[in-house]
Amino acid sequence: MLYRLEQRIHTLAKNFVGSQRMTAPEFTAEGVTFSSWYRYPNREMWTNEYWLATAEIDARNYREAWQLFWDKLSKSIPRICIVSQCYTEHLGQPLFIGRSDINTAFVRWTQQRGATGLHFRDNEHKAFMSLMTDAQIPDAFFWYWNDATNCTGYASKLLLMLSAVETLVNKPVTKGRPEMDYD
Repeated sequence: MLYRLEQRIHTLAKNFVGSQRMTAPEFTAEGVTFSSWYRYPNREMWTNEYWLATAEIDARNYREAWQLFWDKLSKSIPRICIVSQCYTEHLGQPLFIGRSDINTAFVRWTQQRGATGLHFRDNEHKAFMSLMTDAQIPDAFFWYWNDATNCTGYASKLLLMLSAVETLVNKPVTKGRPEMDYD
């Protein structure tokens, strides 16, 4: 069966590949065409924050087509992110899988929603004030933990949290490499 797959990509990179031609900017890699997500009539294609990844894949069923598409995107998207040096994410974006021989499609539509806040009450204020006066915890710990809280992705969160914890074992030195007190 022949399937058409379309995946939206959220990115801050502006796709200008081939823009000197009179066609919409796009390029193909691994059998996947990457183009700007056209959403607004009479506006430039690169004014929004989405791309569209499209491929036609021959597979036994939609799950196999999805897996083959996933494999292609898993190779391309991280490389696009590195080269563009921009935020690029596709895992939480909408996906369309349509069969060419019948009018049936699988659609996974996701929608971004705001974060859910937590209460900052008297107990939290007391803990905050305690941390403000505790000189034993280095400022670097709080910077790493702040970044870990605000970043996306398991690996980046874990690395930042481990870096934060590592700041707790630094022994003060006046010069040279920092010494670690793992005990």
